[in-house]
Parts: sequence; C-alpha cells; structure tokens
Amino acid sequence: MSMGGLADVQAFHARDHRRDGGHHLQRRRAARNLLRSDPRDAAPAFALAQYAAPAQILAGTQQPSDLAYVEAMRHYARAIAYAELRKDKEFAAEIAAMRELETSPAVTAMTGLGLPAPDVIRLATLVAVGRAAHWRGDPIKAVALVRGCRKDRGDHPL
Repeated sequence: MSMGGLADVQAFHARDHRRDGGHHLQRRRAARNLLRSDPRDAAPAFALAQYAAPAQILAGTQQPSDLAYVEAMRHYARAIAYAELRKDKEFAAEIAAMRELETSPAVTAMTGLGLPAPDVIRLATLVAVGRAAHWRGDPIKAVALVRGCRKDRGDHPL
C-alpha cells in the first residue's frame, strides 16, 4: 500500500472514530475480551467463595483480571468474604462492581456465543446479597433472595 493509501485509511478511521464517539473502540475491546474469555477461568473464585475462609478468599482474589466475566466472579468471591466479615462498605463496593460489569459490553457480548454471562452475574449478585443476609442473622431474607434467583433464571439451565 502506498503512503497515500495508508494515510487515506488512517484518515477514514479517524473520521469514523469522531463520528461514533469512540464506540467502535469499545466494541473492538469487547470482541478481543470475548475471544480470550473462558468462563472456566472464574472457577478458582467460585471455589474460594464456596469453601474458603474469608481471609483465604481475599488473599486468593487480590489480583484483578482483564477479562470482564472473570473479574465479576472475583468480585463475587470478595463480596462473599466481606459478607461473612460483616464489612458493609467493602461488601457494597464489590456488589456495585458486579452490577457494573453485568452490563459491560464485554459481558453482554458473551450472550451471542450462548453464554448467559449477564444472567450468571445477576444471579451471583443475588446469592452474595443472600449470603450477607444469612451472616447478619436474617435467614428468611436469604431464602427469599435465593428463591428470587430461581425466578430470574428464565430459560437458562443454571
């Protein structure tokens, strides 16, 4: 390609970027993230949340992931730890991070591959809130939240 041709392509992409406000870059990042994502990468966070003590969960989930779904499940595990420790501020921050990732382009794009990642994150959020209710001595609320998970499940075999 001649230098004039390359300059024309670069100018076209610059105009295109200005026209859509940079959204195509977000879509490209989401696609790259999606291609690298494997839901099984979140398994260690799930295992820690299920079987480890809070200190072990927090120690094992210190390192953030650049994969949005895996990062959401890291926040889930940390929310579980903070729920048991009754650290409300930290628990709320982890839940907020999960809710933000649930609607991120990288996560919502996974539905196109048949992976209901936003639904899984929503369910994990409800489970974490239920676990917090349990640790605060409100098992009735915990049960109601888990029942809510079943209603949110929809057509997905989760």
